[in-house]
Amino acid sequence: MHDRYPAHNPRAAWRVYDGEAVIVSPDDSTMHSLNAVATVVWEAADGVTPLSRIIARLASDTGAPVDAVERDVTAFAVQLASRGLLSLGEGPQPGATMNTRESAALREYEAPRLLSEGIFETTALACGKLPAQGGKCNARPKAS
Repeated sequence: MHDRYPAHNPRAAWRVYDGEAVIVSPDDSTMHSLNAVATVVWEAADGVTPLSRIIARLASDTGAPVDAVERDVTAFAVQLASRGLLSLGEGPQPGATMNTRESAALREYEAPRLLSEGIFETTALACGKLPAQGGKCNARPKAS
């Protein structure tokens, strides 16, 4: 795969807790947990930084072999893209700005890992995501 420019799906909600990201898919309400290495990749996915630079940084920071990091990170980026969490552009994304926040320092390398599970969604949350969908989202509460 020639160099790609990963960028977050702007509709995905995410936060980092203790160095590991949690992402909620906008379309299927699935929660995705990332390990520390995957979080570094996710945080660097700004649409301006090429995947090769992310790979080089991980290999340099952890001392891991570049070929192993390249294989793992490329597969991880493709996995995120297949789930609609990330796009992999051919060049820098128009209007994107480089992420200047520093990710947590890594001491050891482990393959980026994504764990996914469905989450319970209330009607209020579903209707908030999808206004004017009809049915129970537009129903008026019963007066008692």
